[in-house]
Amino acid sequence: MTGKEVIEKVEAYKARTVENALNKAKEEYQDAKGSYNDTGYDRYYNKMNRLEKTIEELEAYIEKDRVNERLLDLKSELECEKALNRKKIQEIKKDLMNKLFYLLKVIPECTEARSLEEYIKNLDD
Repeated sequence: MTGKEVIEKVEAYKARTVENALNKAKEEYQDAKGSYNDTGYDRYYNKMNRLEKTIEELEAYIEKDRVNERLLDLKSELECEKALNRKKIQEIKKDLMNKLFYLLKVIPECTEARSLEEYIKNLDD
């Protein structure tokens, strides 16, 4: 089992655990709300407030994980796009060098072509 597989299993377990805790908190909230509506006791009201905070924290945590996951996906997409752009630039650079080679064979004393050749050779990606 690779490190990536282990991380994916842990993340899946974490997501299930958080979802289960959120569902349990929502159920407890509904029970406390029903009891508060029936009896009007402050202990149920306090429990409802505590559970509201817990639910909000869990939902914020889940949302943060979703945002982080989306950011990682976007980063991966950008890296792929960057690699493709580098490849295209290398192809253009090679094409220009080939054309300059033949141009310099036809006009060997052309200083502009020689300068352009040096410029292309010195291009950094």
